[in-house]
Amino acid sequence: MDNNSIQRWEMEMTGDTLAPLHAYAKACRASTSFKHLRTAAFEFYDQTPVKMMSYIHYPPVGVEDFNTNLNVSSDGFPEEWRHIYYQRRLYECDPMARLASTRIYPFFWQEAAQMPDLTEREQEFITCAQEADLGEGIAVPVYGPNGRNGYCAFGFGRDGYRPDPTMISTLHMACQMGHLAYIDVLLSR
Repeated sequence: MDNNSIQRWEMEMTGDTLAPLHAYAKACRASTSFKHLRTAAFEFYDQTPVKMMSYIHYPPVGVEDFNTNLNVSSDGFPEEWRHIYYQRRLYECDPMARLASTRIYPFFWQEAAQMPDLTEREQEFITCAQEADLGEGIAVPVYGPNGRNGYCAFGFGRDGYRPDPTMISTLHMACQMGHLAYIDVLLSR
């Protein structure tokens, strides 16, 4: 790469289009509490087309914070969906969580509905989600040290928006940064 190409690349990587992602990365690195991290996430995702989001961290078996109940952090989902999700314990059978654990890249929610080996409970999840008419979304697998993995789900609402590859990549990067920051805060407690 010549100097002009490097300068052009540096301007593109630090330009206005990536400024929110860079600010989020900086905020993630500076976060010392879950509250700070959550605030940073909201500030970033408010600048995106994301209308609903959730995050699940899977602690590896045997660590102090492992238990059989997954902690789901979410925001923006309709109250009716949240009620069904928790009342029917759908977090225990989310097929996107299972699919995310086998993927590297984000995938659309509709792909989970097409899995050939859905269990009866996973099919219940799909049916409830379709009845809730949440619109399109993506699931983003995230990975951390020592098996501390998880996934993020982003919904875009009922208006038919479908993110392009650039937006998907941006959300993927943001999720991975946020997940690693979450683990950093968790392990430094």
